[in-house]
Amino acid sequence: MLNDDPQPFLIRGYRRLDREAVRKLCCDTGFLGEPIDPVYEDRELFADFLTTYYTDHEPESCFLLEVDASPCKISSTRFIKTFGYFSGR
Repeated sequence: MLNDDPQPFLIRGYRRLDREAVRKLCCDTGFLGEPIDPVYEDRELFADFLTTYYTDHEPESCFLLEVDASPCKISSTRFIKTFGYFSGR
């Protein structure tokens, strides 16, 4: 089936309201694209370690990929592999 939408996705800057979705996505995909729960039981600490710098201290360098208006998984060779957010200058 062909998608008639000329822009099926959107890359946009991080917004403060995205913080919980980014943290959840980090934990849901943080173990080779799978949830971290089998290898790391503290989701809050894991999310703090991998996302807090970008979401809280350098949000202007954090971007999200949206499909159907929600953050999604992507592959990235920089920073955090297989997350729906990425950072860089």
